Amino acid sequence: MTLPAKITAGLISGATAAAIFTPTDVLKIRLQADVTGTRYTGLMNALQTIYKMEGLRNGLYKGVGITILRSALLTSAQLASYDHSKHTLITQYGAKDQFLTHFWYFNLKS
Repeated sequence: MTLPAKITAGLISGATAAAIFTPTDVLKIRLQADVTGTRYTGLMNALQTIYKMEGLRNGLYKGVGITILRSALLTSAQLASYDHSKHTLITQYGAKDQFLTHFWYFNLKS
């Protein structure tokens, strides 16, 4: 797979994941912000309250645009750089595609 194809795959997968899971992120943030526990009694109550009071678009999908952009860019950079570097280690330096190669590369970039 070429580098541009890896970048495109990362962009698409990151954007898709963000579009699907933004409501769960909104719920997590709202529940964490409710330190006293007076606004929501639990996860389902938070989901129902946000949906009733703010709706789907302005409540559960609040900030979805910037979240999609952030996730798409981050995932494309991580996926493409990791996979391309790993491929270079394997093809040019004779490393094998095994656990130690992944472990070594992970620790090298950290």
